[in-house]
Amino acid sequence: MGRDIPKIVYMGSPLFAARLLEFIITMRLADVCAVWTVAKRIRSRVRNRKALRSDEESTPVGQVAQRLNITLHEPEEITALDVAAMRGYEADFIFIVAYGKILPEAFFAAARYGAYNLHFSLLPRYRGAAPITAAILNGDRETGITIQKVVKRMDAGPIVLQEAFAAAELDYEQVLRHSIERAHNLFQVFFTSQVGTNNSPLWAAPRLLEQNETKATYTKKIDATATEMTQAETSLSFHRKMLAFKHWRGVMFFIKEVKYFVVTYQFLRTENFYQSPLFKADQSFAAQTKTLLTDIEWEAWNGKTTVPLHCFKSLKQCFYLLTTQNKRLFLWLNGDLMPIEILTLKRAGGRTITAKDFINGSREKFPIAVN
Repeated sequence: MGRDIPKIVYMGSPLFAARLLEFIITMRLADVCAVWTVAKRIRSRVRNRKALRSDEESTPVGQVAQRLNITLHEPEEITALDVAAMRGYEADFIFIVAYGKILPEAFFAAARYGAYNLHFSLLPRYRGAAPITAAILNGDRETGITIQKVVKRMDAGPIVLQEAFAAAELDYEQVLRHSIERAHNLFQVFFTSQVGTNNSPLWAAPRLLEQNETKATYTKKIDATATEMTQAETSLSFHRKMLAFKHWRGVMFFIKEVKYFVVTYQFLRTENFYQSPLFKADQSFAAQTKTLLTDIEWEAWNGKTTVPLHCFKSLKQCFYLLTTQNKRLFLWLNGDLMPIEILTLKRAGGRTITAKDFINGSREKFPIAVN
């Protein structure tokens, strides 16, 4: 190759991709001759609800490239000009971490050994835009990362390296942090290891592990609707949604078409507490539950009615139910009738408040049935 380290073009956009770019440069794993990131975004500066000015701002990856004086490309779309520029760099390969857009085949074919991508799942599971979220929502006990060679079909290229780790009960940020830590290990192997009788670099190895297409699954890009509660919501699916989305916005619910988000919560220990996959049996659950209910409600509950009597009919006819008791706010899920105490919440665009402050400031009459 004529060089101790490979000459690469790096492509990425978000903060974690910027941190990995810095790692490659700091550890001298590669000579990064150029960086591609998505186009600059407009960022408004606001004070006292008045827009002061709007600035164009590069992505975190773009900002690292600017700080380190690396040639930076920020196209709206990859065009023939970008393909020509890529050829001009004569890079050994392109390395991609969350660039954010589909690349034309001519672009990644412009590097000598093509392109490689860091994907945040154990391919072929969870190809697509949201692998971490998909693993959490499905309750996977294990996930991981994959370095794969880029081909025309999304995330379907041969696998170079993989590393798995335990993911049970981890939230999105925790899974991402574990993924980045594992990526440091894989990067050092990928960029420096030699294989075969000719001691070829791993990234130039001609024989790679093809993915098993029969085991391939796919994810879609996440939008705001994914955070909404559904009529079939259960305590377990709610819990997984909170793990997946609390770093972003929490789980969304509505009161008369106004959006609210659960920020923090806890499960109540009810009679179906024993069946809940989230908890183990606790002989004191009945005593703890009784303190939350009136005598009439307790008699109904203790008589095998899961939901307090005055709420039961409403819950059967709605998505979920909001009730209050002693300035505490409870959310009843239709999927398994498991009550959740909302500790803090926020209105869309507003600040986080306690449930007590919400109840004191609300003009709504409880219970509230949400259809």
